[in-house]
Amino acid sequence: MVKMALFNKSTECFLTIKIQNIYTTSRTGFCSMKRNAKTIVAGIVALAMSHAAMAKDIKVAVVGAMSGPVAQWGDMEFNGARQAIKDINASGGIKGDKLVAVEYDDACDPKQAVAVANKIVNDGIQYVIGHLCSSSTQPASDIYEDEGILMISPGATNPELTQRGYQYIMRTAASTPRRGRPRRNISSRK
Repeated sequence: MVKMALFNKSTECFLTIKIQNIYTTSRTGFCSMKRNAKTIVAGIVALAMSHAAMAKDIKVAVVGAMSGPVAQWGDMEFNGARQAIKDINASGGIKGDKLVAVEYDDACDPKQAVAVANKIVNDGIQYVIGHLCSSSTQPASDIYEDEGILMISPGATNPELTQRGYQYIMRTAASTPRRGRPRRNISSRK
């Protein structure tokens, strides 16, 4: 189990979210985004609840690869987020307000990710699930941090992402070095 602490500067609200089964791997080796989607959405929802003024619809950007070489991973991310939002809304939403997913395709391309991040800023969305790939997450996260937009990436593993000290940028996937440790430990026992 991992604890994730969130601090919202605008409302001075601090909360801790316990996360279990952060990242799992299926038999095919692809990462299972569906299992993480409720956790990711729960983190965003918890922060959304801390805002004093809430709209009737809480928009959550879901950003990933709808196209390109890793579109199958993007499909898992989008399907998981859709189901989590559907489940939350079916149980009454957030204090009666509904979550609305707004989907964006960055194709795991850094240039497209920057364009998408700027569109999200212009669309006035404050919560982002994504980006999926480290190469697209890095440049987009700079924009979100500057704008105070909460972003939780379900798949970015570059260690630099969370070593920069950004306040609004998080991930559920272990960093690349951490993902390699168990394999290294197992192979050293042989």
